Amino acid sequence: MTLANEIADWDGKSAKDIQRIYEHHADAAQFSTQITAWLSAPKMQAGASWLLKHHLEQGNSLAPDLVRDVYSSLSELSCWQARLHLLQCISYLPIPANRTVKLKRFLDNCLDDEVKFVRAWAYHGFWELGRQHPRFRPQAEDLLEQGMQSESAAVKARIRNCLKQGF
Repeated sequence: MTLANEIADWDGKSAKDIQRIYEHHADAAQFSTQITAWLSAPKMQAGASWLLKHHLEQGNSLAPDLVRDVYSSLSELSCWQARLHLLQCISYLPIPANRTVKLKRFLDNCLDDEVKFVRAWAYHGFWELGRQHPRFRPQAEDLLEQGMQSESAAVKARIRNCLKQGF
């Protein structure tokens, strides 16, 4: 079965199944290219984003053109799981200077998300944006402080992790 078919058939819930898909296909020559391209496909993005996040967590990296493609796909993410997965990928990816505005817009939108995990990782994304691009640091600091005043305990825990690390 092809990677595309396996992602399309995944139920969106089974960690064991998506892990098996990763193990079966991760060594393929075009793996990173394929999963990055599918971030823009609504029916594929939850699985593709999970695979990307896991791939990066395993110590793999992306070519600069694929990094740009990841950031270009942000406005096309229609499911909260894909938004969460890409927010979690930011620490593993350099933020190209010509993608900072697009990322900032995405992060702003994620701060209003109903899902608290998406909001928590959006704060983390602002921290990472400020860490990699110091011109965004004052805004990131302000947002983290505001989040510590207004967010739920789960979101505050993620913000505290950022604040402990500093910029």
